[in-house]
Amino acid sequence: MSRSNFEMLGIATALGVLAITGASRRADAGTCADAFCTLDMNSRIWINNNTWGSDESPAGWSESITSNTSASFRVDFHWPSGPNNNNVKTYPSAVLGWHWGWHFQGTGLPVQLSAHKSVPTSYAYTASFGSGGTADVAYDIWMHTQSNPLFENPSDELMIWVNSTGGAAPIGGVIATVTIDGATWQLHRGNIGWDVWSFVRTSNSGSGTLNIRDFTDYLRNTWGLSASKFLSSVEFGSEVFHGTGNVNVTNYTASVGG
Repeated sequence: MSRSNFEMLGIATALGVLAITGASRRADAGTCADAFCTLDMNSRIWINNNTWGSDESPAGWSESITSNTSASFRVDFHWPSGPNNNNVKTYPSAVLGWHWGWHFQGTGLPVQLSAHKSVPTSYAYTASFGSGGTADVAYDIWMHTQSNPLFENPSDELMIWVNSTGGAAPIGGVIATVTIDGATWQLHRGNIGWDVWSFVRTSNSGSGTLNIRDFTDYLRNTWGLSASKFLSSVEFGSEVFHGTGNVNVTNYTASVGG
């Protein structure tokens, strides 16, 4: 996730959120405002109000998520400015697959990279982070060395930033500039106990279609990412450092194998 100073992301998330295994189901539209509350967006994708960095926010913060349809959700938030403005406070996101445990079965994940399966996804959103707000809109994609991880930490984290606002930046320096799926990206590499690969789009995009396989193929062919690893999760949401506003995802899809 978007990091300049949030190296404890995965650890904090692991401690704060343990997903619940359940049968596939379609939830009615609803809203929740509690830290780490969840809603089902459809029978495979759920929404996580992942306020993992809230302990570094000044008092008075608030955040709610709403599941509107089987392909849309909205987040409304108020994260006050304070001494930890460079730290991410939250990553409300749509989750397909693993997140320190499993919520749905039948997602098509995990899948080994050597299988070379297509992982198509599309997004469309509008975002407002308020005057002086700092945030991003990004995919967070997880990989493991084991075929069925439960609460183990990942081996690799792949982020794809389609929006960077107010100076938000990922962990690690730029190691390459590359064109993938019709857009130009700056690739950052860092490590927080596992490798973090962050593709940051050179211009913000409010909608698009990507194939996660194209990014993992590039990492395999150019930077030696092992084909024996398993893609275990695809998440899409917004990391907010501070700001007041909303992210309205009007259409989001993600699937495995087509």
